[in-house]
Amino acid sequence: MQVIMNVIDHDMTIQDAVDAPRIFSGWYPWVSWEEGISDAVREELTNQFFYEFDAASGPIGSAQSLVIDLQTGKVFAAADPRRDGTVIYVKGRGKK
Repeated sequence: MQVIMNVIDHDMTIQDAVDAPRIFSGWYPWVSWEEGISDAVREELTNQFFYEFDAASGPIGSAQSLVIDLQTGKVFAAADPRRDGTVIYVKGRGKK
């Protein structure tokens, strides 16, 4: 969800969106976070919403992603540096 929001709401490229630091909360109030989430953001979320952040940051998820520009047909792909992987796009045969 954070990758999609970064592309749509923050006008990031798909690679920048995948590379951006993430937070994750699977069980309120505990939150996992990645390096790059500022102290100010963590303090704000703690003060306003009473989240409790893990003591140390760590990698979250793996988001091998692609975006297809429906206007031009161009495909933009991104591999997540957090895990081993790559993105491969195989163009289909199209409409029959």
